[in-house]
Amino acid sequence: MPAATNGAVCPGARTLLSYRSVRATRRRSRRSGGDGRGKLGDEGLEGEERVQKLIKRLNGRSRLLRAAAAGKLGRLGPEASSAVPHLVAHVKGDPDEAVQCAAAEALCHIDSGSKSVVSVLSAALRKDGELRGSAAFALAEIGPPAEKKAISPLVNALDAKDPRVRRQVVRAIGRIGVTKEKVKAKVIERLRAIADDDDRSVRVAVALALVQFGVTDDSAIEVLAKTVARTGTAVPTRQEAAEALGSLGRVASAAVPQLAVAVEDTFEVTPGLPYEAEAKLQHRDMRIAAANALGAMGAAASEAASGLKRARSGADPDLGTAIDDALSKIEG
Repeated sequence: MPAATNGAVCPGARTLLSYRSVRATRRRSRRSGGDGRGKLGDEGLEGEERVQKLIKRLNGRSRLLRAAAAGKLGRLGPEASSAVPHLVAHVKGDPDEAVQCAAAEALCHIDSGSKSVVSVLSAALRKDGELRGSAAFALAEIGPPAEKKAISPLVNALDAKDPRVRRQVVRAIGRIGVTKEKVKAKVIERLRAIADDDDRSVRVAVALALVQFGVTDDSAIEVLAKTVARTGTAVPTRQEAAEALGSLGRVASAAVPQLAVAVEDTFEVTPGLPYEAEAKLQHRDMRIAAANALGAMGAAASEAASGLKRARSGADPDLGTAIDDALSKIEG
């Protein structure tokens, strides 16, 4: 999921992958006008007429326009339901991997409840390359409804060579979950086996997934604590770590110092930063998640009270409310 430090992410960044070739294709598409309405031909169109125009571009000769059209169809959501068969066809057989990835990501936003879509995405996990990561991402967005068909191929994909793919696969497993206890035990065993992965982002994803499965290892808590306080980590990931720690309550009290650091973290304005307002809100939400986590720990987070009070000064109403609530739970 692409995100820069200090919250510098584009809108909807949590729904995109950061694979280099996919991003490069999309940048070229934007520079050529392929991501704009004029080039795609949907300028001034609405509803099904617009969807049909985008489908025409999706099925066209230009790989740049195909990728751009797939992305725009995904942003339309359920409104673009008539495009699902076309997107499925491009996931299965488009000659350009970036188009396959864009089509896979679009499907989860348009028709997340379809068994046929889950089947197509699960089958894509068996392919090599970046499509595996996009399929895992899409299945993570679909969540629990994908369990029956997706968990087995996701577990098999944990051996992917690309750490970015492994991260997405682990994320999907955690978000989808497993209901059958015997299967869950085997999945947890596989996750533990890669808990010391060479890639830090994979280690963080594993820690998050283990917590989502109800596992409260000290090592997982330590990884999440470091993540929430690490300013160089993508803000959405810091927020997820804070939320996971909060879900554990007092069990995760060893993370209080790091959560306190996150609550007091300030948003740094970067000259020329695109989408600055969205990035600032995302950073605020991360701080709210950290405050909520401290509140969930109650009196065990008493050492963070002074930091919460400092953060309260100048906080916006939403953050201020979260801090006040946390303080009331900590101080009784």
